[in-house]
Amino acid sequence: MDVLLQGGAGANDLDGNGASALHLAVTHGVHAGVIISGLLRHCADPRTRCRDGRCVLHHLAKFMGPPGVAKQLRNLGLDPNARDEHGQTPLLHATVAGLVKMVRLLCESGVGVNTPIFDDDKTAFFCAVRLKTVDAAQVLLQYGADLHHRGHSGRTVLHYHEAAYKAMSNGSADAARINKLLIACGANVNAKRGCCRQGHGMSVLDAGGITRAQGEFALFLMANGALRFR
Repeated sequence: MDVLLQGGAGANDLDGNGASALHLAVTHGVHAGVIISGLLRHCADPRTRCRDGRCVLHHLAKFMGPPGVAKQLRNLGLDPNARDEHGQTPLLHATVAGLVKMVRLLCESGVGVNTPIFDDDKTAFFCAVRLKTVDAAQVLLQYGADLHHRGHSGRTVLHYHEAAYKAMSNGSADAARINKLLIACGANVNAKRGCCRQGHGMSVLDAGGITRAQGEFALFLMANGALRFR
């Protein structure tokens, strides 16, 4: 690589998607650190963004780059809260991918754990719960994820968790772990979302459906103090 750069190849040249060599380097596994160091020696700009607004940290989190490279990039002062054109952050990508070490590193870097990611006010923690990435959810809680934050229409994290059950015909071990985690951390099983047509907010239990998995969830909620049609 040094030979190419010394021969005139540009360290900041972009490909057809607007990605720089640094963007692509983070996807090169165990060799990423060496490649990045070489590019930086030749004045590669770590703040370059792709056409979709993603920075190098977005690529690192999305494509499962090694945590050691994340530390290398963090030392360059990159913004861990950077948003792409869709409002998504590196923390969201790491959370969705279940990259626990990356989630932890971003949290240690001062990322806004409770910063809403989408227009509907969901946080990374909401996404971790809905996708049942349990270990990522635990790390986010350790760094201050707000159990009582409300998303679109006043939904709580339990409302989003209930919605995830609609996609399952049966419960799962990860869903059960999420259940216990939320209750142990103090989630309000009777919290109501925004108003419905009758003018009364709906609790998680009120909003439940009839699938077997949702039935299991309803029984779990009632065992932990949920009241139907409060």
